[in-house]
Amino acid sequence: MRRLYWVAIGFFMATADFAATSSKNFCFENAGLKAKQKVTFNLANNQISNGKFITENYEDDTKKITGFSGSKTGTVLIVTFGKKAPYTLPPKTDVIIWKLEKNTLKIKTYGKNYETGKYSAYDMPMTVCEEATEK
Repeated sequence: MRRLYWVAIGFFMATADFAATSSKNFCFENAGLKAKQKVTFNLANNQISNGKFITENYEDDTKKITGFSGSKTGTVLIVTFGKKAPYTLPPKTDVIIWKLEKNTLKIKTYGKNYETGKYSAYDMPMTVCEEATEK
């Protein structure tokens, strides 16, 4: 009986260690009016690594890639860019917070509402990349 107990504990420890080190790659995109944004990152142990925020401008075919890292708590991602964020943050933003939902990444940004003509903060919805769903 005692041996079975230690075998069960050993199995639990081995599987817990495996689950703790598993990682997942994410890819989200948004086709905006002026540019297409794409966000890719790896999530392992609630830490974001290899993050890339890619902006492709429709008018001049330029592509800008900005790296980022961060952490995850529940559905909240706290993101840090090396320098400046590659999109307009809402006024007085000290911490960049994104929300990770089932098939959507919501990024808080600031811009013009073309219906009202006024500027305001809003959630930019990013959907799972097409190439990620084709597999």
